[in-house]
Amino acid sequence: MPHQRKRHLDSLFLKTAAFSPLIGILGHRQVGKTTFLEAKASKYVTMDDPDELQKARVRPLTYLQELQKIQESGLVAIDECQTAPMLFSCFKEVVRKSKRPGQFALSGSVRFTSRKLIKESLTGRIANLELLPLGLAENENEPLPRSLFRLLGIKDVHLAVEWSILSKPLFERRRKKEQEYLTLGGLPGICFVRDSRMRNDRLNDQFETILDRDLRLVYETMLTYSTILAYVRALSLQEGQALNFSALQKKTSISIPVQKRLLAALEAIFLIRLIPIEGDRTGMTVWFEDQAELNFASQNRADRSASFRSFIYRNLRLQFFYTAGVNFSFFQYRTKAGVVVPFALRCEEGVLGFIPIFENEPTRQERAAGLSFLSRYQDSKVIYITQSNFQSHCFSERAIQVPSEWLLWE
Repeated sequence: MPHQRKRHLDSLFLKTAAFSPLIGILGHRQVGKTTFLEAKASKYVTMDDPDELQKARVRPLTYLQELQKIQESGLVAIDECQTAPMLFSCFKEVVRKSKRPGQFALSGSVRFTSRKLIKESLTGRIANLELLPLGLAENENEPLPRSLFRLLGIKDVHLAVEWSILSKPLFERRRKKEQEYLTLGGLPGICFVRDSRMRNDRLNDQFETILDRDLRLVYETMLTYSTILAYVRALSLQEGQALNFSALQKKTSISIPVQKRLLAALEAIFLIRLIPIEGDRTGMTVWFEDQAELNFASQNRADRSASFRSFIYRNLRLQFFYTAGVNFSFFQYRTKAGVVVPFALRCEEGVLGFIPIFENEPTRQERAAGLSFLSRYQDSKVIYITQSNFQSHCFSERAIQVPSEWLLWE
């Protein structure tokens, strides 16, 4: 198939299926979960099929046992499991009787932990993995990049200058792909549609499905679809900023307590990610899961520098999400003096602060932000990321400027 891609989750999935009887494959609608599971499973069923859903509802335990018998030595994939919560209490019995690894893969467009019945039934019995929107390298069928691990593994970032050398033709080819990604995003069901009107229609349908169906599975609310959409549109214009609940309330008339519950639900359906703020400021920032959805929600009103920042975040995180055995977390660094490092990553190997820049080199304010970050986190490095200059440059042994065309691909 022309739009088929080998997903970077593949290796992690195979390792997980070798020890866990139940594997959760979670992620946004249209992210490619069905295609991924169909390629991995000996038997595939979906709860979007009314006949399968009815059988699951009437006799859930018998339904699972029959599937198990059909594929005694293979993997059974059950798609969109969140619509059949009665199955989850039965998995406890099925797994108790047979602990063979790689029995069932359960997919969902909502986080299983967001639904009480599912969470209580599966705690300690399932290994959950996330399938993210396609990244740049993934879209071009290239290996999972390892640049961040290489940067973490050295004490002096001067060593990275030689690694990150790109020829101008390669830089230009990759830059063209990055410009396309800024428009098309990484949801396979949407990004391969080249006609802008058809793509916009699909995005419109997507938002209606996730906001008026999926969201109500995890949050019982009387808010209308149009009100929720208006809130998401207002939220998109605050991406990467400290969330201002009062400003959002003025725009949408949604109270702050309801906003907080709504935000939790929007994260549970994978539309957004909430990232905490550190420094001498507190709060949260919001980042949308997909670039094209951000464009749709903001009605293409986000400025170029903001779009570039969010594009960098969405692509560099894949290196950690798809690597086994790595504990990591993202945060934003922000001070009362106005210093901002848009996103940073913490893991056992150290801390990396990322400052996307829109010019050939960082401004005085961006340099000051980097120095503040390095002073706050002793075991840290700062990475300035540009799309305007294909050459790397070191400012110190802990601060380096690299092209996005290296960081997100190599």
